[in-house]
Amino acid sequence: DSIRMAAMRHVSSPRLLGVRMPIQRMPRVLACASACTSIGDAARAASSEAIRVSIPDLQTNAVDRCLEYDMSLYTPIDVPGVGKIGCVCSPVAEALAAHPSVFHVDLQTQLVTMRRELDTFEKRTEAMVDVANDLKARGFLGKWRDELFPATMGFDDEPAFAVERAVVSLLGLRGYGVHANGLVRDESAPGGYRLWVGRRAADKATWPGKLDHLAAGGQPLGLDPYVNMVKECGEEAGIPPELCEKGLHAAGAVSYRLGETHTRMVDGASKGVATATEVHTLKRDVLFVYDLELPADFTPVPVDGEVESFELMDLQTVVNLIAETEEFKPNVALVIVDMLVRRGIVTAESKGYLKLIKSLRLIDCA
Repeated sequence: DSIRMAAMRHVSSPRLLGVRMPIQRMPRVLACASACTSIGDAARAASSEAIRVSIPDLQTNAVDRCLEYDMSLYTPIDVPGVGKIGCVCSPVAEALAAHPSVFHVDLQTQLVTMRRELDTFEKRTEAMVDVANDLKARGFLGKWRDELFPATMGFDDEPAFAVERAVVSLLGLRGYGVHANGLVRDESAPGGYRLWVGRRAADKATWPGKLDHLAAGGQPLGLDPYVNMVKECGEEAGIPPELCEKGLHAAGAVSYRLGETHTRMVDGASKGVATATEVHTLKRDVLFVYDLELPADFTPVPVDGEVESFELMDLQTVVNLIAETEEFKPNVALVIVDMLVRRGIVTAESKGYLKLIKSLRLIDCA
């Protein structure tokens, strides 16, 4: 009816989209408007019957959970000739001051500056080895990963230095990762697909026991995202490369900024006495997203201990878990919401659609 009334107003103007409309064509316009209304209603009905979605709940429980941070807690790190590449909380800034050959720390001006004489990738990387080991010895870090990650202003930029992965969020550096939505076609299921969901191991250093993707991982130095994604699929879920070759497709990227607070026993003054200290980290992550369509007769298996089990869920169950609980690891929920948008499960007919889309790549997507 609304489309019909709009058409009537345009015809009687007597222009439709700036073009004179002969009165004899008016019935045809109204018929078209009526047909559009019927088709639109049918499409919306089919969509709502398939999967029920609340965009405000997805925004609050998935997207907004990945956008919680307070930049007043952090002091910028500047690399001369590169830029402000990261940021640290006060206890970490004080720890960096113990390395005057690497950093100049000015707590009054709230700036940590890497020394100018460290003017190459190699020099900075070598200097950061001692810094990272010291931060580990003092108790600032969680699990040591033995992986080098690039410290960079953007994914396509030359890295300023490489550093142990465990240090990345402590120094507020940009981080990159890969995530795969493991999909199985099932015409009888809501939305026509089911999603493989992992349960993180209970002894994981971060987000133990939470629901996770089929496969995901950080993006280390010197590896292409696609190659990294295939590697993670094999290591985490036992997926052979030939299945990835058939079904793995790049599907864009999402980004987020998440501040986290950890209470850690830290020897701040390096005197051999550790005290409980609030350590604020900042994840400034970009996740490269992949969809992996798997055959119905394939079952993933946990391989490296990162995940303890896998379950094949229908998309309505996944949506409900994201919208109503905090069962999913936050950045995993973010990637799944992006997939729901791309596949037309979340649509523009619902209030908040554009805000949701914008929020998926709102910050640090570079």
